Amino acid sequence: MSCFCGFFQDTQSSDFGFIAYNDQPPNENSVSSTHGHSKGVVMIDEDNVVWLLHSTPRFPFSHESNNFYPKNGERNAQIFMCVTLKSTESAEIAQHLKDIKAYKFEEHNPVKLTDSSPVPRARPYNKDLRSAGNSLFKRFVKQTSATRDPKVGDLYVTIADTLNTNLYIQTWRSNPGEPSVTGKNKLVTIMSVDTAAGKWNHGCDHSKWCVSETQDWMCVGDSNREPSQFERPGGALCINSKRVAEAFREIKKLEKIKAGATAGVTDSVCQ
Repeated sequence: MSCFCGFFQDTQSSDFGFIAYNDQPPNENSVSSTHGHSKGVVMIDEDNVVWLLHSTPRFPFSHESNNFYPKNGERNAQIFMCVTLKSTESAEIAQHLKDIKAYKFEEHNPVKLTDSSPVPRARPYNKDLRSAGNSLFKRFVKQTSATRDPKVGDLYVTIADTLNTNLYIQTWRSNPGEPSVTGKNKLVTIMSVDTAAGKWNHGCDHSKWCVSETQDWMCVGDSNREPSQFERPGGALCINSKRVAEAFREIKKLEKIKAGATAGVTDSVCQ
């Protein structure tokens, strides 16, 4: 199954199913903050399940192959991670969507993406997954904190302490202050990314990802490092790959943070 091939068909077959989830869906103004800040599409056929995680509001905008990317997604940088797994892993993905309380705004044949558990698992939680090509992935589900305690509700604290490594982190307008410490590991805010496609400064990058200092983990998350999001459910999918981790370490920039700086103040003009 090619990514999005079945999604674009005028009539979906009985062998194909999908769930599109986004807390900023195409045709709705707002979604309750009891849902995760998560965005993605899961598609399944008889053999495989394709899981696309991303950071773009209102995506996918439509089923038209030439009109599925929303205009609002063009101003800021975004991130996408697409992984193909065997269809036997579909229940694990369905459980993940339940654990992060994903807001499902469209679905077809959702019975193909069900799990056996009636309730979310206890948080925090992580589990290994294998792609169809046998690459190692790990999914994370974070805790929520009604008091907005970062040691409890910050997704990246959970990732860093589980993997036992320092993390370099990019999220939307997170306070760029000095690196924070989880008790065991350091969390460093990425100030900009510089790629072959262009450079995005802090405040123009809506993506949510992190890369480990050691052990070669790279993760796409759904949460920002903002106190309001410590209250919300959320999670991440991480890949263990030396090539991927090195590529993301290479594009990160860690300019010295000026005293009193706040996120996005100097970044009012984005590409």
